Amino acid sequence: MRKDVTALCLLAVGVQLDAGVVAIILLMGRVWDAISDPFAGYLTTKTNTRWGRLRPWVAGSIVPLSCAYTALWCVPDWEPNWKIVYVTVCYFTYQTCISTYVFASLRGASDASERKKK
Repeated sequence: MRKDVTALCLLAVGVQLDAGVVAIILLMGRVWDAISDPFAGYLTTKTNTRWGRLRPWVAGSIVPLSCAYTALWCVPDWEPNWKIVYVTVCYFTYQTCISTYVFASLRGASDASERKKK
């Protein structure tokens, strides 16, 4: 929740987007998060590699997650409509990557057999 308030303030004041538009983007991102979380859970439980079920998702999410998070806070000085598109794409990418990363990380922390696997 705190992250959303920070994003709202930064994007509304710093990037000079309309606060209502930013709130809608953040709301749509949360709705997308509600859709992508079960999908990420399904994918991680169905994955079976020699590195385990969760490591590929954690490792594969780190770079896109870092790029999306950095891009979200470094908005280029474009026209307002293009800024809105940019922020929306970055936020949705961030929400998708954080879903797979957090789900795999949390699941890995409680799965003793996965931790013992080398």
